[in-house]
Amino acid sequence: MIPNDPQGQPLDARAEQPFAIERFLQLATGAAAALAELHASGRLHRDIKPCNLLEGADGVVRLGGLELSVEADPSGFPPVSDSICGTLAYMAPEQARRVDRRADQRSDLYSLGMTFYEWLAGRLPFDAADALEWVYSHVARRPPALSLFRGDIPPALSQLVFRLIAKNPDERYQSTAGLLADLRSCRCQWQQFQDIPDLGFDQSAEHREAQRDSQARQQQAVLDAHASIPIPDGQGTLDLASVLKATQDLADETRQERLVEMLAHLQQQLLEENARRQDIEAALRNARARLAQVSQATAMGELAASIAHEINQPLASMVSNAAASLRWLSRETPNIEEALCGLRDIVQDGRRAGAIVNALQSLAQQGEQHRRQLLINDVIRHVVALTQAEVEQHRVLMTTHLTRSPLLVYGSSLQLQQVVLNLILNALDALSPGDQVLRRLSITSEVVGSEYLVVSIEDSGPGIEVEHLDKVFNAFFTTKDKGMGMGLAICRSIINAHGGQLHAMPARYGGATFVFTLPVAG
Repeated sequence: MIPNDPQGQPLDARAEQPFAIERFLQLATGAAAALAELHASGRLHRDIKPCNLLEGADGVVRLGGLELSVEADPSGFPPVSDSICGTLAYMAPEQARRVDRRADQRSDLYSLGMTFYEWLAGRLPFDAADALEWVYSHVARRPPALSLFRGDIPPALSQLVFRLIAKNPDERYQSTAGLLADLRSCRCQWQQFQDIPDLGFDQSAEHREAQRDSQARQQQAVLDAHASIPIPDGQGTLDLASVLKATQDLADETRQERLVEMLAHLQQQLLEENARRQDIEAALRNARARLAQVSQATAMGELAASIAHEINQPLASMVSNAAASLRWLSRETPNIEEALCGLRDIVQDGRRAGAIVNALQSLAQQGEQHRRQLLINDVIRHVVALTQAEVEQHRVLMTTHLTRSPLLVYGSSLQLQQVVLNLILNALDALSPGDQVLRRLSITSEVVGSEYLVVSIEDSGPGIEVEHLDKVFNAFFTTKDKGMGMGLAICRSIINAHGGQLHAMPARYGGATFVFTLPVAG
């Protein structure tokens, strides 16, 4: 039942933002249902627009502005006057009386489609300065895509709106019932999946070609018409044939200029964005390089004391053996055999000190790291030998369980040594303040499948707090009193650059385990 004096809030207030999809589907379904009820009663509205759609307090959408509604003739040709009927901004092309069509239910659907377009885009598809330009827009101009105004409209919903505002009535919905069924389906799909599947509109090449031919015929019919249109609001009489020819080229040129301006603006934005991204990437690369150098220098500073201690040991042994050898040789009967043993010990201690110095020199080198095939177990053994004195000083039992398989990886020996060294020193720091009876540090290597090898370093320290597990690899995050918080961040960067991953996790029997993977060299 259509109320004579419906109550409600007109839906013509344009908010700063267009309707959300859920809100639009609610209002569109209600408007289609109200129009379907009017059509079922045998009447045409002829002036569908937002201000004639009223939303009641109960959320139901009702039709207003029924002053222009008429009974639909069973033959399909309702009674019409010689003047334009409806609101110019929303009227169908056939309502302008300039095409070989008469207004029917599909004319109301066109006006409803223009309303839907405005609700979704926040504006009408056409701008016009006078009645002539409005008529021309509805008959000949193509509405811009909804995606130009917002990017969250599902394509199926855009197709529904453009089907409603097709120039040719035969290409629109043929009844309000069909539109209402599609809207209800769209709303159900959106509520369930936040998306709307394709509604299956015919978009074949033949269909598009027929649509273009139909639009061309309608435009030519307007240009060939020499009759005039009386405007009901007293604006006077307009000769469409004489004015449309003069304005058509101007309208096309204006659209092209707007398109060129929009493309130029988008290109400028793209160039600025690319330049800004390149600057950010360059700054990030420089920061990572500086961070790696600072981290390496920090690790070397922390290791300096243990290196000095380890060098002092062979030097002290060399002095002691040299003094003993001198005493053996200074006797009345020199003991050559004992003196030779002392000299052999001096040579061995000297070589040990030289190896320590060479290792320190290789770790201190900077510059581009050259990669090659290498054995990961050799990398581990080298760092273990380098840190042996530090481990003994902390009274830690360090064990290694290295696979017997020749684990070849492709990478930088120096960088991988830095990773293992940093993880061992972190484990020793974690074991220092503890009261553990047995302080353990275990290093293992193994092959997983045939593509990756896994190296794990596990300690029996206090472990890592749960809330810190996701933060330990962040730059400048540290739990040490004098730490800089860069070691683990650099370690992860090095491992990632080698095609692997570095993770931290609680150890099986307390403590912490750091595990990194590397691809096996093919």
